[in-house]
Order: sequence, then C-alpha cells, then structure tokens
Amino acid sequence: MPLRHPLPFPPTHPPQILLAGATTYIGGTVLATLLAHQVHPLNEVTITCLVPSNECASKLMRAYGEDINLVIRECLDDVELATLIASKHDIVINCAPATHKHSALALMEGLAKRQKNTGKDVWFLHTSGTENLADLPTSGKWVHGDTVKEFDDINDDIYGFESMREAKSSHPQRATELAVVHKGLELGLKTLVIMNPMVYGRGLGLFERSGVRVSAMAKVAMAKGKIVVIGDGKGMWDHVHVQELAELYKVVVIEMMRDRGKVLPSGKMGIMFSANGRHSWHAVAQEVADICYEEGFVSQKGLTHVELAEGIKLFSTYLPQVVNEEDIVGLRLCSNAETRSSIARSLGWKPAWGEEVWKQAIRDDARIALRPEQDVLSDLSPEAQSPIHKW
Repeated sequence: MPLRHPLPFPPTHPPQILLAGATTYIGGTVLATLLAHQVHPLNEVTITCLVPSNECASKLMRAYGEDINLVIRECLDDVELATLIASKHDIVINCAPATHKHSALALMEGLAKRQKNTGKDVWFLHTSGTENLADLPTSGKWVHGDTVKEFDDINDDIYGFESMREAKSSHPQRATELAVVHKGLELGLKTLVIMNPMVYGRGLGLFERSGVRVSAMAKVAMAKGKIVVIGDGKGMWDHVHVQELAELYKVVVIEMMRDRGKVLPSGKMGIMFSANGRHSWHAVAQEVADICYEEGFVSQKGLTHVELAEGIKLFSTYLPQVVNEEDIVGLRLCSNAETRSSIARSLGWKPAWGEEVWKQAIRDDARIALRPEQDVLSDLSPEAQSPIHKW
C-alpha cells in the first residue's frame, strides 16, 4: 500500500505534476531540481511520485517530506494504477525506463481522462535517447552515408527519420517514443519528448547516481585488466551533465505551467535534444583508462581495440538488455549520434559546464564503478558535488 495517496486533489490550479521514475538516474535528479526551485510557479505545487516499493517511498519521504506525494507502483506492468493516478494530474513527466511502451501509454490514457474532465490542456513529457538516431558503422547495419549526419531538432524532421528507421528495423526505445507521439495525436494530448545523449555526472537523486556506459567500461577493466575500445573508437556522441539536463526539464515544466505550454512544440514537432558537448568513444575510454591506472586496476594507460564480436562478449553483461546484444553494444559504445539542441536553447536553457567538467565527471563516474563502497558525495570532485546552478 502507498505511504501517502494523492486522492483527492485540490482544484486544478496550480497544475498537478506526476513524476514516473523518481528512483532513476535522470528522474531522481529532475525531482531534486524541481523541488529546489522554490519560486513561482514551482513553489506552489506538490509533486506526486510513482515509486516501486515502500522502501523507496520511505527514503524519499525522509528526504522531501510534505513536498511530495508518494504512490507505490510495484511493477511497470500495473497499467491500471498508472492510468488512475495520471487521471488526477495535468503534467506527467515520464523518466521511467524508456523501453516500456505499455506503461507510457497507460499514463497517457489517464491524462486523456484528466483533459476531458477539466477541459484544459494536459502535457506528457517523455524521456528518450539519441541512440534512436545512431548509426551502426561497425556492423554495417545502418550508415548515414559518406558523412555522419548532425540532427537539428528545429531544422530536421526527427519524427520522419525515426519512423523511417523503425520501419526498417525496430528498436524498443524508438518504438516507445513513436508510440507516445502517435497516442498523443490519437487522444488529442500534447506530448514533448526530450531525447538525451550520453548523460554523465553526479546525479542528485537518492538511488541511481551515475550512468551506465562509463560504469561498463570500468567494470570490464576490473574484470579483464585492460581498457577496451570497440573498433577504431572514432564514433562521435554528444553528452550532457545530468544536473544541467534536469535544468532543461525544469525550464520545460515551467513553460507547461505557464499558459499550458503555448510556446512549446508538441506532437510530431515535439521532439527535442539536450546535448551540450561532444566526445569520441576513444576519448571516453582514455579518461576511464587514466583513473583505472591511478587506482591500480590496469597496469598501463593504453587502450585495447577489439572487434564488435569481442566487444559484445565483454560489454553485454554490463549494459541493460533491451535489444539483441549486437545492437546494444553497437549503438551505445561505438556508434555516431550527433545532435544540435536548438529548441532547448530557444527556450532559454543555458548549460554552462564544459570540457573540464566533463572530463572530471567521467573520472568520477569511473571511480564510483571501481569503488562502489565509497559512493559518497564527499569522495567526488567539487564539480560533481556542486548544487544546481541558478540563472
């Protein structure tokens, strides 16, 4: 049973916010960021969080108290509960696993009921990732052409490209994102997708605090005594610090609360990027190699290049199993996914942390993977400990 149930709610002003995925890396940081912004209009709302257990709920309640409502949803497949709770809210922020289509659609069904009952626009803010756009140059399954394409979320038809890719070869995260867009159009709901690149840095949540890619590289180093790069390591991806990403969610949510998000794109046009930097996989691996060498897990800082088949054997254990192993490793550790975050910047998002913060945070994330027993804030760099900056 939930520790605190959000029914019934007060009148619809201010908008009611539901966060799915408050225990995830991104979701936990988004929650902390929204609660820290104690000025209008966010200071007027209490955020409801869907959480998987009483243990998680107790930890969140101790940290945030009366600032949140808590509802236990033990399984993402509990679509009836998702629909019920969403029907009492005006804005749903979905930071739950981006491959779980049925959960996302159930939340949207609830939002549709809310919109029908209040007669006011509602919003579904969905979390996705740029691996939906990535090529597969190592396996040769998909290449953009002679040059790697950089996608711009204002100038390019992102929805059209994803639809074309999905028709050729389905990918669970992309399929879920497209289903969200389609369901929004079907139900008359406003949807906005934030498509994230590699997310790095110290999270502000109470549960997951670092990303999976750097952790996977460090764990392979621990197991094999070497830092592995798949292929030539020249593949390029974008990145964003998780705290600055959460600031973007805040910017978007505030716009949704002001005039019901009239300035925001939605539907097929409502797919936006969050990149604030770019790296090669060789560069990431070298940062991980440096910290592994300093910590005594490898005997040299050099990198070992392997073919995709060998990379699959080494890395698939440490990456979420959502598609076949070749595509998991190929998309997440040796592909190209280059984007330009034009929509976010047009809304006033101003990420400030650059190359030096990125390098240090990669080292910190690797250190957490190598020494999980010392995963405490005081053990990390000043950049990773920094509170969310205000503009």
